[in-house]
Amino acid sequence: MSLYQVYRPKTFADMVGNTEVINAIQTHFAQDPKRVSHCHIIYGSSGAGKTTIARIIATELLHADPDFSIHEINTSDNRGIDTVRDIRDQMRSLPLKGRSVVYIIDEAHGMTADAKRAFLKPTEDMPAHVYFFFCTTNLQQLLNGDEGKALATRSTQWKLEPLN
Repeated sequence: MSLYQVYRPKTFADMVGNTEVINAIQTHFAQDPKRVSHCHIIYGSSGAGKTTIARIIATELLHADPDFSIHEINTSDNRGIDTVRDIRDQMRSLPLKGRSVVYIIDEAHGMTADAKRAFLKPTEDMPAHVYFFFCTTNLQQLLNGDEGKALATRSTQWKLEPLN
């Protein structure tokens, strides 16, 4: 197992830095579940903790089971429309364990325009148990084009500062 995975924080209490953003995230998810956004964009420099925060939100705040209900997809490897079609098919199913199903789309700026377009309908008409986290180091590339702009209107954005 990689060193970063061994020492990756598992809770918000373990996190270092970005305290204001973490507090805002906790406040956002503590409100009435009907008002909580189901689509999020977490962006910032490499190593700022984007994917780590998405995983912590999934386990701590959304009560997703890490073994069954958190799906992490790296779009540098799976960047096309077929990946999104698979997600659309899977998201209809209720979680095996936990209350939520969470899709963490890592390196989201690597998605093709067709893949971003294919995400528009699922992010608009999402089942109550499904959450998306688009993690990116290049927000402008993710939001590029009409489909990127539309994705931004369906998302809550969280900017992480570099860890010093």
